[in-house]
Amino acid sequence: MAVIGEGGREQAIAWACRRHGHEVTLVADVEDALATAPDLVIPGPEAALVAGAADACMARHIPCFGPTAALARLESSKGFARDLATQLAIPGPAYGRFESGAVEAALSWWRELDRPVVVKLDGLAAGKG
Repeated sequence: MAVIGEGGREQAIAWACRRHGHEVTLVADVEDALATAPDLVIPGPEAALVAGAADACMARHIPCFGPTAALARLESSKGFARDLATQLAIPGPAYGRFESGAVEAALSWWRELDRPVVVKLDGLAAGKG
């Protein structure tokens, strides 16, 4: 199997798999993973999934432990996730989406809301968002 990524999370995944007798190769990206002709690919970083690691594996009929790029968008875009939750009537906090530089529009929305807010960028935050 191939594990995409070279951080602590990926090292831990590889260690656990090796403990159960699996051969594991740590690789930098999906192209390197596919070059090893693995029987399974495990992407560690969310960025690999957002970039389409699972899609590339599916195209080669190689199992991948992770969602397609379209489904990974739920993780990579807070705005998309909130919009989808709203469309599906899933309860959640009030939110606003603003283009970069739309400071006045954001401030106006916040003043009308009249309560504390949290500001987040739309995109991956490496577990910090």
